[in-house]
Amino acid sequence: MSGWSDSFTCPNCGSENTTNSGDYKPIDSVSGNCFDCGFYYFTQTGYATLEELNELREENGDEPLTELPKQEEI
Repeated sequence: MSGWSDSFTCPNCGSENTTNSGDYKPIDSVSGNCFDCGFYYFTQTGYATLEELNELREENGDEPLTELPKQEEI
């Protein structure tokens, strides 16, 4: 088993009635929930469209792609 669990001070209501957890397999991820006001956060994964990827590549000085590389669900 990997990961950790803790609590945090809710930035919305200031409650300590919260949970904060993280994991590092297969990627770093974190999530948290406030049990008083419902505030939550989480790591979300996905893939950019070809247009979005090429915009990122251009900003990085890389050549644009003509098609997306293979994208598997992680």
